Amino acid sequence: MTDAILVRAPVGVVYRTLTDLDGWTQWLDRCSSVRLAQREADRDRHLLVLPEGRRRWRLAVTAHGWRHDLGVCWDVEGAVVLRAEWWLEPRQEGTIVHHVVHGEPTGRRAVRRVRRHRRVVGGVMQAMKDHLELAVAVATGGVA
Repeated sequence: MTDAILVRAPVGVVYRTLTDLDGWTQWLDRCSSVRLAQREADRDRHLLVLPEGRRRWRLAVTAHGWRHDLGVCWDVEGAVVLRAEWWLEPRQEGTIVHHVVHGEPTGRRAVRRVRRHRRVVGGVMQAMKDHLELAVAVATGGVA
């Protein structure tokens, strides 16, 4: 299951924004991020609370498998347990951000929770797109 969005910003900027979970609170309204104790040196663990309309989506994320300017993997725990991958595809007009959910959920409840997770992450992707495209426009003089 893959979701994707085109962000009109350089891949390096998108990668730094995406992988800085502490910084999400600066551009994503009603988001909170708390760094949890690291289990290993190459893993970054956070408790994220993401906006979902009037509700919130809480999950523990362990980021790992860092691929500079290409993506990162997430192990997600919470209402849904899954492995996800953020994959960045450079394009002339910007960066395509892919969010891939690995594995097939079983049972109605699990399927609904994965759908909800993808919907929430889709909102995050749109907010990141809006934030970065405005920042790039301001930096290049495209917006006064």
